[in-house]
Amino acid sequence: MAAVLRKTQQIRSIFSKTLKNPIFVPFVKPSQNPQTPCFREPFSTKSSNFPEYEMPTVTWGAIQGRKEKLVSRVIICDYLKSIGIVPDELEEVELPSTVDVMRERVEFLQKIGLTIDDINEYPLMLGCSVRKNMIPVLGYLEKIGIPRARMGEFVKNYPQCLHASVVVELVPVVKSLRGLMWRNKILVMC
Repeated sequence: MAAVLRKTQQIRSIFSKTLKNPIFVPFVKPSQNPQTPCFREPFSTKSSNFPEYEMPTVTWGAIQGRKEKLVSRVIICDYLKSIGIVPDELEEVELPSTVDVMRERVEFLQKIGLTIDDINEYPLMLGCSVRKNMIPVLGYLEKIGIPRARMGEFVKNYPQCLHASVVVELVPVVKSLRGLMWRNKILVMC
């Protein structure tokens, strides 16, 4: 009987502590002594210790406002005009925020063998990131047998390939085409 009274008093003391300080909610593990409850704070959307986590960002690099985006777009279009590229088709395309990044894209395309006239034929290729789009696609094309010396010619003839995802689009198409070629070889042999 005395043990039951002690347990009842312990439970009352826990609830009285909780009612005095409602911020803390007791969390008692079954293996713990109920006289020493673990208190946990409620979840919060604000973090006073780490203010940089209060407003997460989904952008990479500098955050630009509307005016800054317009100004940088005008500067990039002026750069493209100065090297002979007509930026009219790029109105709906998201362009990089600096001229340096656009210069990197143009120089990369020229290194693989494209001319300014080739870029003007399909200026949407300037919307592709060198690291995220061009290098993975060209690396895969080289892996499947297109020689590096003819890469510029291939991109000139099929510039849309730079927009393609290697894993989602190129690999399945190449596998399918190879399967068709293999089946045709078997039919020809029969």
